[in-house]
Amino acid sequence: MEIKDPPEVDDFEHLRMNAKRLGNRKGQIPHDHPPTSMLKMEFMMEMSQVIVRTVTPPNRVGCITAIVVDEAGTAISLSIYNQPDETMIKANDVLPEGSVCLIKDPFFQANKAGNSYNLRVDHVSDIILLRGGDERIPRRWRKSKATAANSEEIRQHGDTAALASAITPEQTRAALLNRSLANLRLHRLEKAVDDASKSQDDNVPTQKGLFREAKAYYSLEQFSLCSAKLRKVLALNPKNQDAKKELARTLRRIDEQDRGIYQWGQMYDQANATPPVIDCATYNGPVEVRRSTERGRGLFTSKAVKAGDLLLCEKAFSYRYAGEDDNMDANQNNRVLVSLVSKRTVLGAQASLAFNIIQKLHHNPRLAPRFNDLHHGDSHSGAAKQQDKSIIDTFFVMDVVSLNSYGSPRTCLIQFNGHLSHKKSTTCGLWILASYINHACVGNCQRSFIGDMMILRASTDMDANTELQFCYLPPDGLSYEEVQKSLQPWGFVCRCELCEEKKLVSEEALQRRQELIRDSESTMANSSTLSQQSKAERLLGRLEETYADGRTKYRLEIGQYYVLLGMKRLKRREPTGALESIIKSLEAYGFVIEAILLEKYSGSRI
Repeated sequence: MEIKDPPEVDDFEHLRMNAKRLGNRKGQIPHDHPPTSMLKMEFMMEMSQVIVRTVTPPNRVGCITAIVVDEAGTAISLSIYNQPDETMIKANDVLPEGSVCLIKDPFFQANKAGNSYNLRVDHVSDIILLRGGDERIPRRWRKSKATAANSEEIRQHGDTAALASAITPEQTRAALLNRSLANLRLHRLEKAVDDASKSQDDNVPTQKGLFREAKAYYSLEQFSLCSAKLRKVLALNPKNQDAKKELARTLRRIDEQDRGIYQWGQMYDQANATPPVIDCATYNGPVEVRRSTERGRGLFTSKAVKAGDLLLCEKAFSYRYAGEDDNMDANQNNRVLVSLVSKRTVLGAQASLAFNIIQKLHHNPRLAPRFNDLHHGDSHSGAAKQQDKSIIDTFFVMDVVSLNSYGSPRTCLIQFNGHLSHKKSTTCGLWILASYINHACVGNCQRSFIGDMMILRASTDMDANTELQFCYLPPDGLSYEEVQKSLQPWGFVCRCELCEEKKLVSEEALQRRQELIRDSESTMANSSTLSQQSKAERLLGRLEETYADGRTKYRLEIGQYYVLLGMKRLKRREPTGALESIIKSLEAYGFVIEAILLEKYSGSRI
């Protein structure tokens, strides 16, 4: 995998060629601890490991690099990828000079010019810094134990060192609580819980320890556990205002989680922040994951629902905002990831999303089973390794992200602002439960977004045990063959009513339709004058003629244009024309409109 600044064309082609070449490499099993001088070019030394020591300060340009030596004194460059950004953890803290590293399954690689070589580590779980008295450190590299330092003096070098040298229970508790706070700030939530819990192993609960546990459980979205810890804090100190405030907030999350009761206005207010991360809980409504005919697994209704019912309101498992107003992490949006296994390439925010998930799983391994269970395609040979939660396979994560993430606007309300925009969203996220929803060009549910929350509502009445489906593709007038080709990564064929109709459309009619769609989009975007609006109306009339009369129930491509035309007519104070356009839009989306003539009663206005 390569992570770098926006590549030149030749660099990008090199990444692709490198992925193709390395994806076909063969492995071999050498000695248990081979020196780097024994490594063979572009061979993955599976089931092996090497131990090296850094002899230079680290450098970070896309990845973290340093010169390392083995016990025999052989020097080589080491490159490690997918480490936390410099803004979060300095390279000197990730790979300090003089540190001893154990590298699992080492991979020896040449650069594209073939004039330099390095050890490459793609998977974050494949490198371990050996600390202190670890017996795996070669004897000649071991440091003598300090005898004069005590816990307080060592704490400046880190809470782990302070913990190792603690003598009294108070010193142990202080080191654990400090490390818990550090882990909380680094989003290493499971470790934060473990340390806060261990600080109370002597059965003497403390406000600070319980509060740290509660904060970590809140971030893990385990709100019941969070509330239980906060109640214990208040039992120790009923006047603790921070605990009271956090408990009230947690109870609101539990209400959202259990009943699907949300303050939508407040959510929209929160979405104005950058990044638009919403402080709300996930509501799993009347839906459940089951086996789907011909499509692996899907999401089904567990009871009968009505059109408009809230089915799901899910907080993203991971979310990467990449709007134009996001200046804090602009370089992250230029990432390039190439899977050496599936040959898939992801760019920008999606690549940053994969990186964020790698870090999240690495430090919170109990979250891994839900993620690992998602569809990852058939090309990945390392899926079995993911059963071990301690192993984070970068390429597996990347494949899951490429097949399950969604582009999303800041909010759908802001996105639809009276003009048509086919600009691709640069922001993306991964919503685990929603990922099980399969495709249909004409879906039975509709998704929308408020920041990192995905809202799913029924768009028609449905019985219990109905599979939920929505459209993966924009309605751009694609042919039947183009639609099916786009769905190949998910391994199924769409047999919806619209696809069956597309089989009957001639190539000439389809080309004409696509030309008119492009013309309509361009005209609608610039229809500020009455003459331009009239031109748009004529184009829509000609577009209607490309559909077979009486045989085409759905005309999804033109529904959106009628909505926009209706809005423009309304702005021109043409209510009758606006209503006509909106009705045509509803008909294009498959609705049947029935008008009832109302009687006019004397003295009443209807």
